[in-house]
Amino acid sequence: MATNGDDLTSDHLSWLVQSRNDNQIKNLQLFGMFDLYKEKLRLKDHSLQAQALVAIGFSLWRSVFLADKSTEPGAPLSDATYFLGKVIVDNAINYPQDRKARDWTFNYYIANAKMRLEQLESDWNTKLFGARRLADDPRERWGISQNAYAKALNHFDSLLRN
Repeated sequence: MATNGDDLTSDHLSWLVQSRNDNQIKNLQLFGMFDLYKEKLRLKDHSLQAQALVAIGFSLWRSVFLADKSTEPGAPLSDATYFLGKVIVDNAINYPQDRKARDWTFNYYIANAKMRLEQLESDWNTKLFGARRLADDPRERWGISQNAYAKALNHFDSLLRN
């Protein structure tokens, strides 16, 4: 069932709730590291990496709500045009605008998470992504980055522990 383009099927809603929960559990893990490793996180490199992980967690948290985007060619550019127009006209963006422009905003948030994960992967000289980094299906794309985020958190925890 779709209403205004929203995917209200049990399949999507089940995926949404489970994925949102997975992301929040990982965000809570990161939050716990902030308390546990307070002193180590004062070091510039660790602080910058922690901030990158917050950006990744936020981008994945926001994008999970936008994963029921269309896969129509041209839709992301149309939504980007709408989004930019709203920034210019209203000088503000809130969740309803993110949601309305989700063919573009989903891609933006996933690309942000992926770019930051790849930078951490390079900085740490470690593998965060599996063999497959790209997918067409938005839910699969989200899952690939969420899995890399989980690996990044575990790697960061082990760096701080030692």
